[in-house]
Amino acid sequence: MRGVCFAPTKRDLFQSVQDGGSPVKIKRFRIDQKSNTDDLLMSANVEVQQLTTSPFPKVDIPTNFDLGMLKTIAAGQLITVKAKVTSLREPKILQTSRGTLQMLEGQIVDTKGYSKIVFWEKFCEQVEEGMTYIFENVRVKKDTFTKQLYINVTLHGKTGKKVSARAR
Repeated sequence: MRGVCFAPTKRDLFQSVQDGGSPVKIKRFRIDQKSNTDDLLMSANVEVQQLTTSPFPKVDIPTNFDLGMLKTIAAGQLITVKAKVTSLREPKILQTSRGTLQMLEGQIVDTKGYSKIVFWEKFCEQVEEGMTYIFENVRVKKDTFTKQLYINVTLHGKTGKKVSARAR
């Protein structure tokens, strides 16, 4: 079983606990019963208490993923992935409950797979077709119609660093 926290505000807490290697007791979570995973799902109201000992060994779960691993990741999970933007569509202006927002859809690829990616607002201006980026703190989403997982650059996400220049 793995724990998946959907709250960007709790990410630093879980990172520091993971880095320190101390066991924790977690309250106010739920078990995912909608997918084929055994995920412990946590939101912003999760309570974390540090313990001194644990009856089982620590297992590290990576936060850096390749696109071939996308099917193993819970929808809603925040990840880091290095990928090349292979195509971008024309930006769209959408009316949402949060007001008028700009959205840009594209395709990303790495050596293990490919995925749709969606950028919002300021991130629409930060990416270029043909460039490779490290996308940090981006959310895995599930398309309601196709049921395919894709990457969504959230408000807390980062397009990261340009890793390589466009091939000429």
